[in-house]
Amino acid sequence: KDKQHGGRRVVRCLVGDVCVRITGNNVADLSRTVLYEYVDEHVGKSHLFKRAVLLFKLWAARAGLLLQQGGHDAVLIKNTTKDSSNNDNTNDDAPMLSSETIRALLLIVFNAFADSISTPLQAVASVLAMLVTTKHDEWA
Repeated sequence: KDKQHGGRRVVRCLVGDVCVRITGNNVADLSRTVLYEYVDEHVGKSHLFKRAVLLFKLWAARAGLLLQQGGHDAVLIKNTTKDSSNNDNTNDDAPMLSSETIRALLLIVFNAFADSISTPLQAVASVLAMLVTTKHDEWA
């Protein structure tokens, strides 16, 4: 499927059971990719940063499913490319974290605690601990 998205062409295709979105000539996306590659290389530890991103996204997706089934205090990964042709059943009023937000939170944690994080679970737990202790009423 070829479509305009935010002023640029987007090709969406299915590879096996995975939906793949391909865009071209997007400097911002390229810059983010270079940043994440640099951070992953800098952190090292067998791609610890990338593994932490994957774990956090999987956890958030699972929590989103629980939220859809009536669970409480769950988080969804926001589908930022949602359109009318996408049969997405997510609740638009539900709290959501975009993929970029997940990466930004992990960047903050790795910046502060990189030496003490040795597993993806420690990284995600550090993000959650940071979110719990943040004074949202004062900062929001």
